[in-house]
Amino acid sequence: MIGDSRRFASGSNYLTQKGKGSNNITSPTPTAVVAPPDLPPYQTQVLLQHLVKALYRARSGATPYLSQDTIRSMFYEWQSRGVFSPTASVDWNAAQIIDYLKQTGAN
Repeated sequence: MIGDSRRFASGSNYLTQKGKGSNNITSPTPTAVVAPPDLPPYQTQVLLQHLVKALYRARSGATPYLSQDTIRSMFYEWQSRGVFSPTASVDWNAAQIIDYLKQTGAN
């Protein structure tokens, strides 16, 4: 390889430096979800699975009537109050949120 200055650069070894720093993959960060205290753990897990599926479908455009923001607000309101209020004076518990997501095809 006559004339290949990369190979003979002083202070670095081209072959061992190639691709260094190009890996953009990050490891997942563990997170904890604080669920309402009176909800059974299995029901929390099922609801979260449905909300994640719905979020993925909304991101892909599969559910144009159910936006990412709506799904996030469902989660945050449920997390803080234990229910989601789609309209005034209506509260949905975890099972009702799951039923809604199933009926709308969000998951």
